[in-house]
Amino acid sequence: MTREELLQPVLAAAGGVSASAFDGWEVVPGYLDGEHAATAVVKGTEIHFAIVPQFRRKAVLRRRTQEFLRPLFERRGFLTTRVPRGSDKNKRFVERVGFKPTWQDETFQYYLLGNLPWR
Repeated sequence: MTREELLQPVLAAAGGVSASAFDGWEVVPGYLDGEHAATAVVKGTEIHFAIVPQFRRKAVLRRRTQEFLRPLFERRGFLTTRVPRGSDKNKRFVERVGFKPTWQDETFQYYLLGNLPWR
């Protein structure tokens, strides 16, 4: 798959952001039974990831989420992310995964994942 194809779940979740917004970010695909099921974009400790729509019910299981995040988490020992304020769906998702809110500004709520989820 091309970088652009791998970015599609993230771009769809970000709602109108162009692929160029992730220039300089590492694109990390996740596979389930040999099929592209998720994509993460990582820059430093900041991570954003999205599930391919047809895998949403299958992919977000605790074990699979841990397996996907483990190598990314182990690089730095923690991960951060941010969610646009007012995006309750994304907020619930990152909190369910285990990210904890740290601070906010007028645009974003920022989060920290200090431990792998569900340990």
